Amino acid sequence: MVQLSLTLSVSLIFLTVLRVETPRFSPSDMLQKRVTHALETELLAFHQADKDAPAGVGEATTLDLKTMQGKWLCEASEESGKVIDKKVVKGQDQRLSIRGGNFMMTRLYAEKIGAYSGKFEIDATTGHFDFVGKGPTGKLVKWVGIYELDRDSLKLCYRYQVEGKVTRPTTFKSDDGQPNVCVFHTYKRERVMVK
Repeated sequence: MVQLSLTLSVSLIFLTVLRVETPRFSPSDMLQKRVTHALETELLAFHQADKDAPAGVGEATTLDLKTMQGKWLCEASEESGKVIDKKVVKGQDQRLSIRGGNFMMTRLYAEKIGAYSGKFEIDATTGHFDFVGKGPTGKLVKWVGIYELDRDSLKLCYRYQVEGKVTRPTTFKSDDGQPNVCVFHTYKRERVMVK
């Protein structure tokens, strides 16, 4: 009985010490942790994609796709011809992950995490890309767009393929000229911090 009491006392003291040493997180820290966890969960759900380009793809396309691999953070955005304020862009915490031919974009919207994930195909000779996958609601989403890659900077300008035939953007600027929404994002590569 004395040993059980002593064991319980030591356990309670240990738990109390752990509770005191546990760091406290602000609501924004907790939201960031949820976003990071959701992104990591989605990445694990991705097929274990081979980092090589699909067979039959040209050398320039293979090089671009290889250079695109990794995680990217959105720095600037515009939609339907309107530039989105930088504070809003930062608050959305939009992140992009490209692994093999798989593409995933996450962002915060109304304090909820939304994700687009699917297949991503590029053509370096034309600077075109196509995306087919699922959006935050689980519905089929298709984009046709153009890209520009400069080592640690990636620009994507695309139009949602919702109604009828969609015209691929030709410049890195969104517009509101069609019923299909046009979006333009500029990303910067996320650097992994080694401790």
